[in-house]
Amino acid sequence: MDVFKKDIKNYGLGICAGLVFCFILDRIFGTCCPLRIIAGYPCPGCGALRSVKCFLSGDILGFWNYYPLMPLIYIYVAFFVIFRYIIKRFNAKIFMTLIVCLILASLGVYAYRMVKYYPNKEPMVYTENNFLNKIRGY
Repeated sequence: MDVFKKDIKNYGLGICAGLVFCFILDRIFGTCCPLRIIAGYPCPGCGALRSVKCFLSGDILGFWNYYPLMPLIYIYVAFFVIFRYIIKRFNAKIFMTLIVCLILASLGVYAYRMVKYYPNKEPMVYTENNFLNKIRGY
């Protein structure tokens, strides 16, 4: 439990601040995606928050459709928690390698979804009410 307490002490405030910031952006702009807020384009992570909401409400099809990599992220988090806090045999190199793999997979899925679904299917749509359009006067 010492590792968990240390992690909460070191990262808890930053995680809470990030969640509050995301919540505020979502309330003000309807999204917490910086790329969508600034330029109107979906980012590689667009749909992840809606995917979580679908998972929590039991909508498995929505969970998959909004962000197809979310099941892998849940598996990663489960393994992280098990190895860091329960087994206590955490290998940072392995977990960083897995993060890089998830990022690369996310970019691949993003490219596929941009080609196949943009701009006609949520979450891969253009948001006209973005910051750049506002300063240009559109």
